[in-house]
Amino acid sequence: DTLGKVLGREDKANQMIQELRTTFGDLHLKSEKPKVLFIYARGAQTLMVGGENTSADEMIKLAGGVNIAASIDGYKPLSPEFVMEQNPDYLLFLDSGLASLDGATAVQQMPGIANTRAAKEGNIISMEGQFLLGFGPQHGEAVYELCQLLKTNKTQL
Repeated sequence: DTLGKVLGREDKANQMIQELRTTFGDLHLKSEKPKVLFIYARGAQTLMVGGENTSADEMIKLAGGVNIAASIDGYKPLSPEFVMEQNPDYLLFLDSGLASLDGATAVQQMPGIANTRAAKEGNIISMEGQFLLGFGPQHGEAVYELCQLLKTNKTQL
């Protein structure tokens, strides 16, 4: 709206605002926010969780989820005990990270993860890295997609 006024393109700005409202207007999660754990993986020996002050944390919040690793600052090594204790509803991976672990089936059998609600229900979300964490031109689409996946309890593999 402000840019439209500054640039003298208020009609175009209003049109864009309406398009955004139409596209993103139905972003309403269940009343209970899903608990999400972002796992940065580079093979089974390199597993990190994304805590506070990470782009993963921000995406989870923007999509209406609760980052269960928010008590951690930055990226820290994943411990099976932490994952079991927090019991996430969803596990969130980058496509390349999930592939480095041989896919969702292998992840569902990993120590600590196997006992979580996310693993038992198959709630494993995998998204392209730059799309999910890049905060670039498609940022709104990435938030929308993640929100829809959390909203519908739909696994995306």
